[in-house]
Amino acid sequence: MWKLLVPQILINFILTVDASCVTCKSNGKSGNDFLGTTSSALACDDDKLIEYLAKIQVLNPEDIVQMPINNLESLCRDLDDVLKSSGKYLNNCTVSETNLYANLLKGVKQLDSECCCAESSFYAKLSKYYLCLHDLRNDYEACDGPPDWNEEPDNTKVCNANFHFRDFKNIVDCYYVKSAKVCGINAAKTVKDLAIKVVASTLCNTVCHGLNTNPHVPDPMPEKYVANGKVPNMEIDTKWMFILITILFLLGNYQ
Repeated sequence: MWKLLVPQILINFILTVDASCVTCKSNGKSGNDFLGTTSSALACDDDKLIEYLAKIQVLNPEDIVQMPINNLESLCRDLDDVLKSSGKYLNNCTVSETNLYANLLKGVKQLDSECCCAESSFYAKLSKYYLCLHDLRNDYEACDGPPDWNEEPDNTKVCNANFHFRDFKNIVDCYYVKSAKVCGINAAKTVKDLAIKVVASTLCNTVCHGLNTNPHVPDPMPEKYVANGKVPNMEIDTKWMFILITILFLLGNYQ
């Protein structure tokens, strides 16, 4: 009986003490208590918050989305380091709900909950397509919104493509289209789902409708080609096509 109970007890203990996970509990506080949990009159220093974000090179919500695409192997270790140190600091000062840097740290915490929590299966899902998505890491830069777009407090402006060159939905749809063309529809859904959750967590009281509606992508990469993150080697295909054309040309002249 004890042999069966011990593993479960250990699992429950790990989930209880995991302070870096939004969906886990720590010292009786939920992940939503991450920012400014004390009644201290001391305001959090923006420069200190920027310092935490600089450690993981985060300047905007898009940087957070691209972290697992850039380097999945060291992701959880990097997030854990920043969230532990920033969490201790934020527990001893107060910060506004609209503070840009504090909200970016919320996005970092959301990413951690999606990819690094023991009860999350998202990490395995992302790992399946990682090699393919990693090759697109530079292409995703085209999906970035204009500077400071996430600082706009007006919901209609954040959600309205007519106001910004690229609004919230256009940003996540951009991730979807670029992923689908090279890595397939399932990979695209995985990236977009992550982008919606992470970006939304950084926006203060902003709700945009229609985010889950996906754009049409003509000729997406077939799923069979991206099993285990692999995609067709187009250079090899092109080489063999050239050889075939050359052979046919020579045979035609020979006749």
